[in-house]
Amino acid sequence: AQCGIGGSTTLGRCVYIGGQSGIHQHITLGDYVKVAAKSGVMSSVDAHSTVGGYPAIPIRDFHRQTLFLRNQTTTKSSKS
Repeated sequence: AQCGIGGSTTLGRCVYIGGQSGIHQHITLGDYVKVAAKSGVMSSVDAHSTVGGYPAIPIRDFHRQTLFLRNQTTTKSSKS
C-alpha cells in the first residue's frame, strides 16, 4: 500500500505508517509513533503516540468518535 510523506517531514526511530496515509510537510513524528491506515497527519505527533483519522487524532479519541457516529446512525434508523 502507498503512503505519502511531505518532503521536510522528520521521522523518529521505529515509526509505523499504515497504508494509504498522508503526512503533511514541516512536521515531526516522534520515536515509536504509530499512524493508522488511511489517516491524514496534519501536525506534529509526540513520541510513543498512536494516531488515526483525518485529521489524525489520538487513536482512543478516534475510536470514540467512530462509535458515537455509528450509534447515532443506528439509533435513528431503528426508530423509523
